[in-house]
Amino acid sequence: MFGYRCQECGKGIVKPKRVSNYKARLGNQVVVVPIATIGICDVCGAKHYSAAERKRWRSILNQKLKHPEEVKRSRQLTLGFAAREWRALQRIASRQGVFPEELVKQWVLERLSQEG
Repeated sequence: MFGYRCQECGKGIVKPKRVSNYKARLGNQVVVVPIATIGICDVCGAKHYSAAERKRWRSILNQKLKHPEEVKRSRQLTLGFAAREWRALQRIASRQGVFPEELVKQWVLERLSQEG
């Protein structure tokens, strides 16, 4: 699977590396993979991913996603976000490599510490 020439620099060899709690980005979603096998170039450090590994990550993500109606109800009742606001929050969280719920928790804690 690995052991090929790096597609980024063209000089190094991509070698497998097992990483614990790897934050993988799949589209606009982030999933924490307990143990991920990624390829790392021994010259430039570029990361390479096998199709089988990405398929496994997508399976992990799908298991963690809730039913869409449950997400909608939760978002409206507990957070009060409109769909447009929730999508914006997901984009911000994705850029920061966290889940939207973690980002909301950070914001709430910061606001409470400012008020208290």
